[in-house]
Amino acid sequence: MFHKIPRLRYASLGMTEKMKIPTLQTERLILRPICMDDVSDIQKLFNHWDIVKFTRAPWPLPENAALMNMRDKTLPAMEEGKQFSWAITLKESGEFMGRVDYRLYDGQKPDRGFFMGIPFQGKGYMTEAVMVTQDFMFFEYGLEVLIVKNALSNEASRKIKQKTGAEYVGVEDDTCGHLGDKTEVWKVTREGWERARSLLSGSL
Repeated sequence: MFHKIPRLRYASLGMTEKMKIPTLQTERLILRPICMDDVSDIQKLFNHWDIVKFTRAPWPLPENAALMNMRDKTLPAMEEGKQFSWAITLKESGEFMGRVDYRLYDGQKPDRGFFMGIPFQGKGYMTEAVMVTQDFMFFEYGLEVLIVKNALSNEASRKIKQKTGAEYVGVEDDTCGHLGDKTEVWKVTREGWERARSLLSGSL
């Protein structure tokens, strides 16, 4: 079940002064800037074959993988304004469930990555998180286009893209993940997201 998020009416609960990343909320979720305190939860939830198999992360996952990623990649990129990364948490309990990242590196089109812990999948949380963060990235930050990708056999990721305004571009020859899959490429435009979100809201 998906929950209506009126355009630009999501609640902003504050801004981190340095990184300029807002804390957002939906009916069921609070999305806050990801931080070092999330490392243990990320390590625990990401360290599952059914997640890692669709990624380029090593398997078995090293014990310090989440720490190294947060310390060496995520936080520096956020501080430089090259990445918007949110922790996805349950509003009721504050429990960490996953993350969503928008990467804005020089010379590349903006892209997005996400993961949701296995216990929380199949409940519409990730679609809800994508909706509210796309609202921010397109209507507040001002993105015009976003590139999103998934492993060819990652049906769940594909469905989220289809629900949230992504247009199919094609398949890249490079492999994605540990299954030898090729990579599906999609794009989301501001106009495409406006159309998709009106349909999502109308079906709720």
